[in-house]
Amino acid sequence: MFISEEAYKEIETIVGAEYITADEQICDSYAQHLFHRPDPQLWVQRPAAVVLPATTEEVSAFVKVCNKYKIKYKATSTGYGAHNGATAPDCVLVDLRRMNRVIEVDEKNMIAIVEPYASSGEIQRKVWDKGLNLCITTAGPQSSTLASITSHQGGSCAGASMGYNGRNLLACEWVAPSGEIVHVGSNDNGGGWFSADGPGPSLKAMIRGYFGFDGAMGIFTKAAVKLYHWAGMRDYEISNDGNLYEADVAVPENMHFYTLIHETWEDLGEAYYQLGEAEICTYMNKFSIGVTGWGYMPAFFEKAVKLPHLREALKMGRHRTVIVVVGNSERDLAYKVDCLKQIAEDTNAILFGGHADTAYAKAHLCSLVKADGYASLFNGPGTFHVAMGADEALSVTIKQAQYAQEIKERMIAEGVTADDLGDGAWVGIYDQSTRGHNEATMIFDPRDPVAGGSMGRYSAECAEVLYTKHLGGIGFAAFGGPEQVMMFDEAASNYYKHTVRIKEIFDPDNLANMTFV
Repeated sequence: MFISEEAYKEIETIVGAEYITADEQICDSYAQHLFHRPDPQLWVQRPAAVVLPATTEEVSAFVKVCNKYKIKYKATSTGYGAHNGATAPDCVLVDLRRMNRVIEVDEKNMIAIVEPYASSGEIQRKVWDKGLNLCITTAGPQSSTLASITSHQGGSCAGASMGYNGRNLLACEWVAPSGEIVHVGSNDNGGGWFSADGPGPSLKAMIRGYFGFDGAMGIFTKAAVKLYHWAGMRDYEISNDGNLYEADVAVPENMHFYTLIHETWEDLGEAYYQLGEAEICTYMNKFSIGVTGWGYMPAFFEKAVKLPHLREALKMGRHRTVIVVVGNSERDLAYKVDCLKQIAEDTNAILFGGHADTAYAKAHLCSLVKADGYASLFNGPGTFHVAMGADEALSVTIKQAQYAQEIKERMIAEGVTADDLGDGAWVGIYDQSTRGHNEATMIFDPRDPVAGGSMGRYSAECAEVLYTKHLGGIGFAAFGGPEQVMMFDEAASNYYKHTVRIKEIFDPDNLANMTFV
């Protein structure tokens, strides 16, 4: 045990004996992270103990004990990768699963107030009934909305119509590293949860910035998330017990699903600029055929890529974009579909789809609406890593994807990673605009020492390209470790150094576990 018996007893008094443990077997279960860990020595650590508070007051009292005894701590909710875990052996992991309520859905002001363990899927189901929707990142419906909007970054196939999720954070309740309970934004003076800014100077930039601190700036216990108008399905009942591609889901007539296939990166990029300008996509993303193949049909795909003729045929689907169009009326739907057809013609694309009435269309439409595509990637070789990830102009994100493909094709030729035909890029649009997000995915078998080691190399080479080719800021280089982060610091206006300065003001003893300090 890395914490004193006296400190342990004080924490036990706060949460109850049932909700704190230093049992090594239980603590080990919190160190099993397969995602985002290019350096296992850095990312996979057994916490000294695990504590499960149930209220904001318990969280506050716990943090004050940590300050008293100089104990490191790290908050986690639903958890999706190694960045949710302890990255120091003397760290207590704060599991927020007991704080799982959707406190309120404010239909008039289009806000949902949630706790850390309220899953995105649960929130979505509750707000659909009111003709509203929320942005779910590609972490999926089982992930924490609060964690996404307060503490992390990442793209979403809903980004085209619902933006970058860090901007969907409204007022929130924050337990600062001192243990003080702070109401951030309009809720500070009882004005409601409608804004993350004011009264007075905004704290939003300091407590989450653009990227988020992944639990290194205290603990968020409640947050309001911005909701959006929704004219789509109100239910998600699967009427049979078939597998994914046989699942029968009722899709309203005003919801269409399309697949857009381009031969070149240049045509793909031009199409995305036009899609952003036309503002017709409710959901969209580029998801390569290789990533889809490994995710949804790994046994077939592993054999298919070894057959030369089939391999070349599959490459036609590398630049594949899937789109959900939702009409607010018959005329609105017709206009959006006409625009999509014209964009396909202008950019030399193959376009097929319409109302989602086939098993294929229903499966992909529901995957986009629930943002569960990435979860399927664990079905293939075992896990995956993403690189690049610096949000930039669409032409720049396309360049990120091109360079990542070159790096990965070399690694596939060397036999050190799974063959997904090279292009594993996930690309999406933000805010119906010319800004986008790219995640350069690499799938690999974590049980294979060669493939596992290649993840770190892929991360480092992609980070080097981001920096030397001026393709954006730190992005997912942050998951490659401190050396990759510091490479960008001066070029990014000393972003990291400023981050550390802010951290030192709020948390001078660095108790809220920050990976790189």
